[in-house]
Amino acid sequence: MSENSDNTITDNTITDGGITDNTITYGGDGGDGGKTEELSSEFKAMLDEWKSVTDDPKNEFHDMSKKYNHNPKEVLKAFKELRAQVSERGFGKPKEKPDPEDAEAIAQWRSEMGVPETPEDYKLPDGLSIGEEDKPIIDDFLKIMHENDVPDGVPEKAVEWYYQALEKQAETENAEVAEQRKKSEETLRERYGRDYTAKTNMINNFLKDNFGEMFAEAVMDVPETVLAFDNIITQLNPDINVASSTGGSATTLVEKINKHKIDNEFGTERWFNNHKAQVELQDMLKSALKLGISIDEFI
Repeated sequence: MSENSDNTITDNTITDGGITDNTITYGGDGGDGGKTEELSSEFKAMLDEWKSVTDDPKNEFHDMSKKYNHNPKEVLKAFKELRAQVSERGFGKPKEKPDPEDAEAIAQWRSEMGVPETPEDYKLPDGLSIGEEDKPIIDDFLKIMHENDVPDGVPEKAVEWYYQALEKQAETENAEVAEQRKKSEETLRERYGRDYTAKTNMINNFLKDNFGEMFAEAVMDVPETVLAFDNIITQLNPDINVASSTGGSATTLVEKINKHKIDNEFGTERWFNNHKAQVELQDMLKSALKLGISIDEFI
């Protein structure tokens, strides 16, 4: 397993001298030839540890030791040579950055340090597609990395983490939005009963037409704001005061339109001679359109 002067260690035995139980006997013609000493517990522990390295393939140092034929002397020699290389080449110690005005020296230094020539030369995660909204952010990030001489590979990991974090955040937000939307629907269904679809469509269309789709989507996820806008719409358009399906004396806009047509004999000569009735019908139809109600059946 190793050689040391005239003593060769094989398993737990030194031949030409020898290890027997708790003693070591020196061989050879030196002054210690034939001398026997008791092994210390530390020395025995060291031998046991080395034996585990050489005998157990699963030992973390087994393959490294095998490379040097399990010879401690060769292992130590390799370690000594490695230390000499580190000392000579200065591994682990950043080389001093040259004068920024010396473009050629800076380029050479960056090449040695693993820094690309330009921010655009940094490698990014394979398959990554950067959207137009994110491009300025990523470009600024890479520019800062380059200005600070960050080696290639580091920004790649940072960008990969950034998009993974965004993805996780989106998943969390989507789950929260879905839960809030479900609660809002349950509350509004309980409030409106059979009028739920008509009411929510009316309010949603009003919000989209006047404030945009994103605003409408945000409002419809909060039942308190939906009810508030229901009240506002009713105040702005008294004709759309929808009667509850459970009772009430108010008439819906649809019912009012139909009643207006009947009362004024829609489509007859009397109707065409009644300019006021026609204007009133047009106003009611405009209100219906704003609320998302189809007016085809009234024309």
